[in-house]
Amino acid sequence: MSREFVVAHVVPTGLRASVGGYVGDATPPTNKMAEVCDKVIVHPNVVNGVMLNCAKENVLYVEGYHLDRFFLGETALREVKQNRIGVVLDHVDERHYNFGVNQVNAVKANKGIKVTGIVRTREKIKDSVFRSKTGAYIGKIGNPEVIFEACHALLAEGADALCLSAKINVSHKIMAEYFRGRIPNPYGGLEAILSHAVSKKFGVACAHAPLQLYSQRLHDFGIVDWRGAAEVVSTAYLGCVLQGLDRAPRPVPVKRAKPSDWRIGDLAALVCPHNALGGIPMLACEERGIPVLAVKENSTILRVTKERLGLKNVVKVKSYDETVKLLKKMRRR
Repeated sequence: MSREFVVAHVVPTGLRASVGGYVGDATPPTNKMAEVCDKVIVHPNVVNGVMLNCAKENVLYVEGYHLDRFFLGETALREVKQNRIGVVLDHVDERHYNFGVNQVNAVKANKGIKVTGIVRTREKIKDSVFRSKTGAYIGKIGNPEVIFEACHALLAEGADALCLSAKINVSHKIMAEYFRGRIPNPYGGLEAILSHAVSKKFGVACAHAPLQLYSQRLHDFGIVDWRGAAEVVSTAYLGCVLQGLDRAPRPVPVKRAKPSDWRIGDLAALVCPHNALGGIPMLACEERGIPVLAVKENSTILRVTKERLGLKNVVKVKSYDETVKLLKKMRRR
């Protein structure tokens, strides 16, 4: 389309990014970029803030699998006025289920989202979370078919976006370490596996929100790392995801794209942490000659840098404020 100035902001999940490694803490720099760009493309965890989603209206909310396909030139993004959202809730006890339904209804009442239905999986989603050799947390799903069945039912009811919510088994001890800023997000990797699997199978806008209910123990954590504070004042994670999916662009195969859809050729730049440059978005931009702005202010547990990979199209930027200034200059060219 190439008629507007479009950038992407990617913060890989579960790598203890100093900006974006918690919940919604990458929203302020994203919004600063949105002030100088026509569109900013992000994946959900960049702007998800538990009950809050404070991203500006010109921020496009795209699930990670679809985002990768976008960077590979296989998928285009079609903006919509509003999606019809189907909600999949884990097969949890009545207390958790009621909490999930109340979250959906709260956002529906206050934001006017369209919900086609809520389906509880026929059995508990069998998930496990563990730490990899790199220090990142990843996960495994033992029975993805129960998620797929629920998604099928919601799509048959007319949903064109899917909100997933599983009760993820993470110990209180691990969460305490996370809230102290000592370890990466322990459930983000599993969330990515869930949403990627559904996105790949059904090809619709999708995102995941943990279905956690431990409010009676939140006071145990004391005053936490400021970037994780949203999680100890509310565990209503469905709020941010439903708000994001409300206007999330629809992924469309490039062969069926319209002139008004966004393609990789429309992208002016990619912004990301300086030492997490090994993902599909970064390597695809390198191959296509799209500038990658590597922000030194944002560091992860990885050491995948411009020098280590021999990347030639990466521009090191000290901070997000400098990134915004550079984007302004790029736009004027």
